[in-house]
Amino acid sequence: MDIPLHGVAPSFMPLLTASAAFVLGHFALSFGPVRERLVGLIGEQIFLIAYSLIAFATFAWMCLAYA
Repeated sequence: MDIPLHGVAPSFMPLLTASAAFVLGHFALSFGPVRERLVGLIGEQIFLIAYSLIAFATFAWMCLAYA
């Protein structure tokens, strides 16, 4: 049995990947300069919709990976 990443079982990789995407997505999109630039480009309303969709999609991916 091949166990990569210092003891992390391969079956956990989808969950780890989805969880990382969820957390990093929140950090990246809420980081001041990134958020300000995106809001300046697309507007507050569109940013909030996009942020919500990304958060929902990565959360759903995380839930599916857990199941």
